[in-house]
Amino acid sequence: MPDTPRSEVFLRLGSHSEKQYVIKTFRLFHGVLVGANLLESTPGATVSFALNVIGQKKAFAIDPMTYTFGMDLDYIKSETIDRTKGKKTTKFSLKKSFVKLAEEFGSPVSNAVEKDRPVKPDDFDEDTTEPFCESIYAYQTGRMRTYFDADVQLQEFSDECPDPNFVFAPYFYIPYPDAGWREWRPGPCRRRQRPTTG
Repeated sequence: MPDTPRSEVFLRLGSHSEKQYVIKTFRLFHGVLVGANLLESTPGATVSFALNVIGQKKAFAIDPMTYTFGMDLDYIKSETIDRTKGKKTTKFSLKKSFVKLAEEFGSPVSNAVEKDRPVKPDDFDEDTTEPFCESIYAYQTGRMRTYFDADVQLQEFSDECPDPNFVFAPYFYIPYPDAGWREWRPGPCRRRQRPTTG
């Protein structure tokens, strides 16, 4: 009987406050996923944690979380106090970590964010799709090294900067049962739609 692939269990680290539980339970899973927003908001702690994971002979990967840019952007916004105008005013805006991600990912995500709207299927065409996929790949394989090289304390260990064990392709949230999901699924789904009659 041929070998069949085994399922693997990966933990997703949502915040660094959870890492103590991850470290205590290393033996129970195969690897750890870290959200790109966590890397952007706490780069030093995330790089250090990645070294710890790989040191335990566990797999490590960065989830680019591209899906967040396909949803209502209010989900990744927060209230902040704006002190730039002399008075304390509250504004509701995109979290800094996601602003950085949009800048790193580039078009069409960065263009959609500038317009304060989610990315749509129509934003992708032959000119934008391949460069976007390349930027997502480059982010996952190179972003930690950027932080590693920028940190004076880590520079001397730059040869030990971990590479992810695998990378994610860009992926987006598809709303359902809202009819908007059809925009993300051209082809067979659209061909099966019945023509409307007057």
